[in-house]
Amino acid sequence: GGLMRTFVGVWLEACDSLRSVHQRKLCSLALCVLLTSADPAVAVANLEPIIVVATGALAELDGGAASGSGGVLGQQWQRGCDGDDEDEDAGEGGAQRLRAAHAADQAAQADLRAALRDALRAAEATHGAAFAQAMGGVHAHVRTQLERALQPPADSAAQ
Repeated sequence: GGLMRTFVGVWLEACDSLRSVHQRKLCSLALCVLLTSADPAVAVANLEPIIVVATGALAELDGGAASGSGGVLGQQWQRGCDGDDEDEDAGEGGAQRLRAAHAADQAAQADLRAALRDALRAAEATHGAAFAQAMGGVHAHVRTQLERALQPPADSAAQ
């Protein structure tokens, strides 16, 4: 338990240094899997920091969703697909390869909001009272952030 606890602690601290929203989303998806662990030293003890990382990534991803471009992650891929007009090597083929890579990227297509919701439900079912106690100890601001994050983005609610 101690080694895993140390590993997860280092992992959570390293999330802040990830540069792209795609990396933060991928990290958040992996952290959501940790919430489903049967080991309370992994799931329950790290509940609040995992919520903070995942809701932060969701807020960042939703930041560009109002533009209809698939949020920030979709905008990053689109910028990559637009390419540089001066770059003859990339051309239309390079843009098509980037679009195909984005379409095939399971992490890019994964629904972090649903993953977080499902992981929290699994942790609640697995850990019961310990999970409830840990959720009760989560800072009010983080709980509010979680409630907002679990709501569909404003543009998808209108559709």
